[in-house]
Formats: sequence, C-alpha cells, structure tokens
Amino acid sequence: MIKIIHELSCKITKALCNAQNIVDKNKYEEIAYGIEIIISYSLSILCALFGAIYFNLFKESGVFLITFTLLRRYTGGFHAETHFGCFVIFMIDIIAGAIIMYYIKQMYICSIIMIAISDIIILIYSPVIHKNHPLSKRQKRHNRIKSLQIMIVFSIIGIILILIKQQRLLFSMSYGMASIAISIIIVKLNIRRWKNEV
Repeated sequence: MIKIIHELSCKITKALCNAQNIVDKNKYEEIAYGIEIIISYSLSILCALFGAIYFNLFKESGVFLITFTLLRRYTGGFHAETHFGCFVIFMIDIIAGAIIMYYIKQMYICSIIMIAISDIIILIYSPVIHKNHPLSKRQKRHNRIKSLQIMIVFSIIGIILILIKQQRLLFSMSYGMASIAISIIIVKLNIRRWKNEV
C-alpha cells in the first residue's frame, strides 16, 4: 500500500510538473511528499467514514473526527514512522472506540473522566514538539493558545451534551480528546527515553 501511494503521488507530481507553469520542477520532492500525505490522510478519512456508515455510527464518527482533527492540529502528538503506520494506528483507534462504545455501561461517567484527564494533559503539555515538526517560539505560543481554546470549547460542548442527554456523541467527543491526550503522553515518554539514551 505504501508503494502504491508513493507511486501515485509521484505520477501526479510529474503530471503537474509537465503541465505549463503549474509546479516548480525544483520542488518535485516536496510536492510529491505533500501529495503523498494528502492521499494517505484521505484514505484514512474515507475508511473511517465507510466504517461509520457500515456500523451505523455516522454522527459519532463525525464528532470523533472533528474533535481529533481540530485538537491534533494544535496539540501535536505521536507520529508513526510511515504513512501506513499512521493509517493502521488511526484505524485501530477508531475501531477500539466503536467497540468500547458498544460495551461500556457507564458512558456518562467514563466520558466525564476522559474529558477531565484529557484537559489536564493538554493544559500541562500542549503543544508537544516532534523532531520532524519543529515549531518556532511564536508558533508554539500560538498552538498552545489555540489548543487551550479548543479544549475549553469541547469541554463546554461536553456539558451541553450531558444536559441534552446525548451520551453517544459525548463519548465520541471525549474519546477523541482522550486519543489526543494518549498521543501527547506517548510523545513525552519517547522524548524522555530519547534523552536518557543520549
């Protein structure tokens, strides 16, 4: 699958480079990589949506994806070594959420606990810096402010979902926040381990 995505991105980039003045040929590698990421993320989202339709969890999956995507953009988090690794981890995360949702008995309590713990982790550690995605001091400050604003908005939405008795949507949102929090903790543990090895 990795090879197919890479070859497809190279073909698209080559076509763009051959077209008149669309793409600078000197930036071929960067453009091919960017297209590869777009294809990879698009496949992840499409698979998630097909799964959501199949299991009749369309609204819940939508809430999870919105929560996960908005927070992840500013908090940072774990990055697998390959696009395929990211795809597999993302699919496992979504499937685990769907299974937990079906079997959990105290959905409101679990959701509140997930939101509270996620808020604390985001408050303390966001944004995490990954060696492949460095941030300037200005970007780091901007991302911190944005991630805290989004966290507050989601916490308020959580309260509203409790009041209007939408436990499945509440769980989906809190699970998205928890996925981000776990991703942040994994990066922090990896950074600590890396420093100990050096």
